[in-house]
Amino acid sequence: MNKSIIYKIPVLYEIGLSLRHGRMYELRNKLIADLVISIPEARIIDIGCGTGKLADYVPQNYYLGIDLNKTFIDFAKKHRGSAKHKFLHRDILDPLLYKDFFSEKTSFQYAVISDILHHIPKKDVDFLLKKVWNSVNTALVFCEPYHFADRK
Repeated sequence: MNKSIIYKIPVLYEIGLSLRHGRMYELRNKLIADLVISIPEARIIDIGCGTGKLADYVPQNYYLGIDLNKTFIDFAKKHRGSAKHKFLHRDILDPLLYKDFFSEKTSFQYAVISDILHHIPKKDVDFLLKKVWNSVNTALVFCEPYHFADRK
């Protein structure tokens, strides 16, 4: 887990993302939401959800956010948790996660992977993408603005 202060203070993290990405941060969330809100019963899983900001954009959909950062998950539960919006503190590289929450391909229509691959060891990216891809039945929404080809 990254030791930077930005990963210890959820509000600071959200401000940092907004500053780093500018208008594109909100636009990206709106574009993802536009894709899924046309199907009100669609179930969304957000892999590496951070503070769960995307949940704000899909109020009528079932949303499950998963992140390794317990501080972020606690923040998301407090500020965004509801009957339709759930948050779990789990390791997205744990193979048991996919057995626990993706028991059948129809459980989630959409999976979102956004801004996390730079946190994942290069050797594990393929595992993650295959597990998520094989677990959803409509689409994998992928947004990774970082160049990570030269990472270890």
